[in-house]
Amino acid sequence: MPNVLADRVLLVGCGKERELTERQYKQIIQKSVQTINETGSMEAVSFLTELHVKGRTPYWNVRFAVEAIQEQLYAYNDFKSIKPEVRRELRRVIFNVAHRKDLPDAERALEHGKAVALGISHAKNVANCPPNVCNPHYLAELAKGLAYDYPAISTTIVDEKQMAELGMNAYLAVSRASENEAFLSVIEYKGNPNADAKPIILVGKGMTFDSGGLSIKPAEAMDEMKYDMCGAATVYGTIKAIAEMKLPLNVIGLLAGCENAVDGKAYRPGIFSLQCLV
Repeated sequence: MPNVLADRVLLVGCGKERELTERQYKQIIQKSVQTINETGSMEAVSFLTELHVKGRTPYWNVRFAVEAIQEQLYAYNDFKSIKPEVRRELRRVIFNVAHRKDLPDAERALEHGKAVALGISHAKNVANCPPNVCNPHYLAELAKGLAYDYPAISTTIVDEKQMAELGMNAYLAVSRASENEAFLSVIEYKGNPNADAKPIILVGKGMTFDSGGLSIKPAEAMDEMKYDMCGAATVYGTIKAIAEMKLPLNVIGLLAGCENAVDGKAYRPGIFSLQCLV
């Protein structure tokens, strides 16, 4: 193409102008990134963020593009001895905006998109981690790590002894058949300068493996029971994204780490458990 200083130019069919939906926009972004990545290119300039998406702004276009690209490039290879071969990975994408007046919003969208994409990727990493590694103690260590990484975050870990003192007997009943101790991680993010502002509460189920206990799960679905902790993974990733964006909010996230196993101490269906509801 004349007057274009680029080794390669990728032409993308986007359908009828001004009729582009969010779903189509995502498909266009991800397919183009997949194609570019397969060529071995390490850097790309994208004009796709100039597209008109129904009901959306240039800010949204850029932010969503960042999230869509991260989703397309995501891979979990932590426990693979032989990593997938990639010639060269796409490492940098430069977005173009149609008007200079859109630049401040686009720059803000870029930072927000990177923060959200980081939170999503970390949540996925936790969810994909095998249950012999990602147990309740592992979730607690992740929660403590947030306090080290972000000054606005503090973390408190509640162990089984403290749970008993608090009367959390139903929680302990689920955990007692497991060799892995239960931990409740309380993550507090304080970003609102108003100390009296009420916090947003996020509660994430962190059942790192749910065998079903004595009501054991079907064998064909048992391997997927590690995903019972995806609620906790989501809360973890959400608070990480909030801290990255330094949002002016107060947020408390609870990661209810526990494992439901099978042995002679497993709770029996129909038992009575006195539970503190305070």
